[in-house]
Amino acid sequence: MNTSTPETPSETQGHLELWLIRHGETNGNREGSIHGQTDSELSDMGIQQAHKLARRLKHETFDGVYSSDLQRARITAEIALPEADIQLDARLREIHFGILEDKSWDTLSAEEKTMTHTRRRYLDDYRLPGGETNADVRTRIGSFVRELPNGKYAVFCHGGVVRNTLLWVMHQTMPRFDDWWFSVDNTSITIVRRSPDKVRIKRVNDTAHLEKDW
Repeated sequence: MNTSTPETPSETQGHLELWLIRHGETNGNREGSIHGQTDSELSDMGIQQAHKLARRLKHETFDGVYSSDLQRARITAEIALPEADIQLDARLREIHFGILEDKSWDTLSAEEKTMTHTRRRYLDDYRLPGGETNADVRTRIGSFVRELPNGKYAVFCHGGVVRNTLLWVMHQTMPRFDDWWFSVDNTSITIVRRSPDKVRIKRVNDTAHLEKDW
């Protein structure tokens, strides 16, 4: 856990620093549902997590605060940074799972399970019927990030967006699931800083605020 003094926007001059923050738990997360762009609500636990995140972030200063327009991310942002001017952006939505949207992983048909296994092998360019590829997600993330001037930004989004943002800033493609797939837990903080000559991943899946009182 990084315990250094929080940086002010002036200290990130010449750099773009993104605080990628996943939304709080939803009822769908708890039930094992596939909620890519399905607009699911936060669970009671998710709301509690967002309040703990608020205590974590209360001494941080950002040049801007952005959120996916899906309510689980937006409400997490509103609770965590209640005084912020939150800009909603659909480009920060989770990947669209097409015909699997709003279904349960446990009740998929044999054909649907085959699709999910294929997707695990070809994460970057496999498209579920009616859905998006991870490459599609990085295209819209890239469009969003390129519009940001240097500074420090809080970005409330989704697990797939966090993973694909790291890949985009590193100019990488999405490997197979078994080769590269790290946890992005609810309300976790992942920090990446990009300068003209390098990318520094400062923190990944930090949930210290859920484990202690700040």
